[in-house]
Amino acid sequence: MKILLLCNTTDHIYKTELNLLEIGPYKSSYIVELKDIEACYQINRELKWFRIVMMPNYADAATIKNIKMNFNLSLSEKFRQKIFLGERYNLFDPETIKKFDLGKYISSLYVSIICENKRIDTLEYLHKNNLLTNDRNLCSLDITSYFDIYIDVLEWWKKSGLSLIYSEKILDSASEYGYINVLKWWFNSGLPLKYSDNAIDGASQMGHIDVLELWKNSELELKYSSWALDGASANSHIDVLEWWKNSGLELKYSFLTTNLASDNGHINVLNWWHDSKLKFRYNYGILYNLLQSDTNDTNDEIIEWWKQSRYMIVYPQ
Repeated sequence: MKILLLCNTTDHIYKTELNLLEIGPYKSSYIVELKDIEACYQINRELKWFRIVMMPNYADAATIKNIKMNFNLSLSEKFRQKIFLGERYNLFDPETIKKFDLGKYISSLYVSIICENKRIDTLEYLHKNNLLTNDRNLCSLDITSYFDIYIDVLEWWKKSGLSLIYSEKILDSASEYGYINVLKWWFNSGLPLKYSDNAIDGASQMGHIDVLELWKNSELELKYSSWALDGASANSHIDVLEWWKNSGLELKYSFLTTNLASDNGHINVLNWWHDSKLKFRYNYGILYNLLQSDTNDTNDEIIEWWKQSRYMIVYPQ
């Protein structure tokens, strides 16, 4: 039975010899059996290294069971003071996978973390050795669409000939976070595109005009809801509101444009809607909501704005 000490990038604090393990500095470390690595990934995706733990003779079965169940360093003081560690190995290095026969523990989570770490060499190794043939071993490409730096990983999967697993989350998340290079890659990939209202809604809410322009010019079906303008209003993205007004697209919005702007103290948004010549939508009972919230200077200013606005509102008794 191989017992491992899993670590993140702070692994340099350990030595390849006797170590005095204290709980405090080692919060990102776990002592587990080789077969339980994935359970630790579910807790901490930053684990990248491991060392073989040479168990002391007095480490009884109960202690080892406790280690396996808790994935931490909650060992007895005596045990914690005398633990020997072997050489350090990178969990995602092909040589490590080969040396310790990690192929039998490959899972979709493990492969997704390989993608996060941009280990294309490891993907090549797994593919060459038929370790990515099982559906359970194929990671969702959703994770590779969070950052522009993963374009090369996306390209590898496309050319691999493997089944591609992905969902609407790919384009939705890339749009929300403003990763325009990822969006361009997908638009030009020739692969079926999956997306929902959340793509354009999220881009509007987060203020990504370049993403909105890309979608508008893509000739794809534009899916969006009232949250596109409601969310932009909630976050005070005046430039996004202007973009929508001038876009020529159907404007979908609700009373939440002014409700959320009021809740968040965005007088500039209220002024924009008031001056926009678009239908001003609001809740007649807006003052009830404002007066129930914690009173502060911003709240008082918003209340005064509504009082001076001459919109038909219900005043609390």
